[in-house]
Amino acid sequence: MELSGAATAVYLVLLHEQQGQERKVWLSPRIGRERYDLSDETRRKGLHELAQRGLVEVSKRPLHHGLFEDHYHSRNVYDLDPQQLSLREPTETRSRLVGL
Repeated sequence: MELSGAATAVYLVLLHEQQGQERKVWLSPRIGRERYDLSDETRRKGLHELAQRGLVEVSKRPLHHGLFEDHYHSRNVYDLDPQQLSLREPTETRSRLVGL
């Protein structure tokens, strides 16, 4: 499976943010910019492509602002399964990589 540059960059960022653990990750625009020098557009495009291709599952995590907060706020969290990438790699791509 070939990924765009944006999807590849975000995929690597999510792997790094997981810190070797299988856990859901939040990747805010600020973290993308400050830690990884990702533009908001690259982050958005990459996350969208990864979700479309089934490499990341997007879910909502509620935010708690206090005991009596009337408004419900949530953030998107991303569940990345690195094994999905190898399962979806087409045979022709593997053949090109090994020079067959």
